[in-house]
Amino acid sequence: FVELFNEFDYGDNNPFHRSRAQVKDGVLCRDAADPDHFYLIGEWADIEEHRRIRELVAREIKPEFVQLIEGRGFVPTYAQIVSMTPQEVLDKSQQQ
Repeated sequence: FVELFNEFDYGDNNPFHRSRAQVKDGVLCRDAADPDHFYLIGEWADIEEHRRIRELVAREIKPEFVQLIEGRGFVPTYAQIVSMTPQEVLDKSQQQ
């Protein structure tokens, strides 16, 4: 799964990475208690833009890794960031 995901994610045919709405690249995480369960966390300025691209990818590009997803497919849960550690706090902790 990870190999196929990375093949699509780092490939030239990934429309997510061409969108100005993408604030930070996603991070693929594996559940420590269930190695078959993954989370993809990314930061987007526009949820609707992400949804539009995701639907395009599912309908037209159909990356191979999606075939390995059990159940209803690659449908994310969207959330809004309500708090994040400021960079200056992180920088200060590294200096100590």
